[in-house]
Order: sequence, then C-alpha cells, then structure tokens
Amino acid sequence: MSDPLRCLQNIGPSVTKEHWLVEQSGMLWGQFSETLTGWIPHKGMLFGETGRAPAANMKGLYAFWDAIRIEQMAMCGWWNTTSAGCPARTSDPENVPLTSFACATCGEGGRSAAMFVIASFASAPLNVTLAVDWARLGFDAERVELSVPAVAGVQGPAMTVARGAALAVPPSAGHLIVAQRK
Repeated sequence: MSDPLRCLQNIGPSVTKEHWLVEQSGMLWGQFSETLTGWIPHKGMLFGETGRAPAANMKGLYAFWDAIRIEQMAMCGWWNTTSAGCPARTSDPENVPLTSFACATCGEGGRSAAMFVIASFASAPLNVTLAVDWARLGFDAERVELSVPAVAGVQGPAMTVARGAALAVPPSAGHLIVAQRK
C-alpha cells in the first residue's frame, strides 16, 4: 500500500478543486488538514490549511495572519453554493476559485477587513478579475484598496491591485489579497 500522505507531493494542476475538497475534508479517511510536505500555500489556504513545521516554514504566514487578525474573520469557502453564497469570486471560478475571510470590525480603526485567497487549478497561466459585493462586506466600494502583501515563504513582493484589474495567476499558485479602506 502506498503512503497516502506522499500523494500531496505530486498534486499539480491536473487534480481538481473538488478532489482537494473531498480529500481535505474527508478525515477520518482523507488527508490530514495540514498538507505536510509538498505544501502548496495558496491551494491550502483555499481550505484554511497550512503546512506543518518543520516541512514548511510557517513563520511568515502566521505573522501575516496575526497582522490581519484572521482569528476574528469568518471564512466563506469557494464551495459555498447556498442562495446567499460568498461575497466574492473570480472571473473564472472553475479554474481559479476564491475563498474569502472577512470581519466587520477587525480592520484598522475598527473598520471592515477582508482577505481573499485565490489559487489556480489550471494547467496554463490565467488572468482573472475579482467580483466582490463590497456592501455585503461592509466596505464603501469607492474607498477600497486591494493589495497583495509580501508574505515570507508564501508570496512576494508586495503589490497594489487596482479594483477591476486582472491578476496573473500561474498554474498551482495564487495570491493572498487584502482589502482595506483607503
């Protein structure tokens, strides 16, 4: 019998987001939630998952989580198909799903804060835009600033993203995107 944990080292664009959802949520019989070796940060974060030390250096991601107060944020996974659904998605949700994390009071000055995680399941680079219900997240759409912060071991360098601008997403990669009030 092969080691089921080793299969995560070989996950690439050919494994679907639905496969990841079933594998990761299937514990007792699926994969452990921390993706151990072969951690693909953005795909893991779609499910609120991380790597495990010492196989993955989590210091940068944990510092980022502390800075955005992720423990106060509500997660809405890309798989949410209820009538209300999630407040954000990408222009290509089949290939580049989005999971949102949001809080009405954990931003600077007690304001709304949000983070979006996108990850590609496509075999070629894609450009996507974000469709966000800003009012539902507690933001004034005209006063939102989007950024992709540098996060050690996950992504870098930092960049600002204009609302409506396309984001380049390489295969098996993605972005952690922070929304703040201007």
